[in-house]
Amino acid sequence: MSKSSNQNNDENSIDEELVSVEALNHVLTTKCGCRKLKIHRELCDPPDFTVTIDGVAYPTEVTSIVSRQEYSAHCKRFADEIFDAADSRGVLSGTYAFIVSQLPCIPKPNSNLRNQLLEKAVSYIASTQNDNVSSELKLKQDNSGNIRIIKLRKEGSTIGFVWMAPAMWEGDINDQLTKMLQNAIDNKKKKLQDKGIDPNGAFLLLYDAFIYAQPYDVINAITNINNYKWFHSIFWAASFYDRENKLYPDEPGRDGIFLYSSNPKWHNVRTISLDN
Repeated sequence: MSKSSNQNNDENSIDEELVSVEALNHVLTTKCGCRKLKIHRELCDPPDFTVTIDGVAYPTEVTSIVSRQEYSAHCKRFADEIFDAADSRGVLSGTYAFIVSQLPCIPKPNSNLRNQLLEKAVSYIASTQNDNVSSELKLKQDNSGNIRIIKLRKEGSTIGFVWMAPAMWEGDINDQLTKMLQNAIDNKKKKLQDKGIDPNGAFLLLYDAFIYAQPYDVINAITNINNYKWFHSIFWAASFYDRENKLYPDEPGRDGIFLYSSNPKWHNVRTISLDN
């Protein structure tokens, strides 16, 4: 038996949510003059946090903007989870393909949507275990692509991962970055709206796992995005800016920038350099 490929060990992984919200706290307290901040991690998201700043509470969502390499790793990790669940239940019989087309949003681990899609995939595997081949099942679709699973043959006991990446010229960073930002904003906006959160009431924190973009690239890209002003503020927690994490010492510290804020005193305030 084998998994999809390149199984990842997450024991030492960074908690991107805690890193991002601490970076926000750092900028607000050192650059924006905010005195009283309270960060509460919600047990049932969305939102991921409620951040109270000088008595005003802001629902706060966190998401990662990832490079192709990191995105592929997220997808493979999800395929491995499906393998583990199907194998542990004794229903995995045959060769399956877990197919990701373009750049759909991959639900984060342990989220309700992730668990729902996992159960949907395992149910498909269970119902097709005696088939030679089966029609594909679409697990998820959004404006940026889709996720599917299909049984290819009766032999074997595997789930292979296939990524049909969008066509792109080598080094075409801005187009990829813009598409990922738009996807993040659209998905988080919908989740918060479904929870009854009003426009101009929420924070969106973006964790930089893209690695190819500089902060000035992100500032330029945000101006090409639709609906970003639905949020009260959008904050970028930048990579490769290590410092002490004062709130969560077991995590690395990051500097950051307000890419946008409806509060003019916060807009574009930062603890990072914008040198091109």
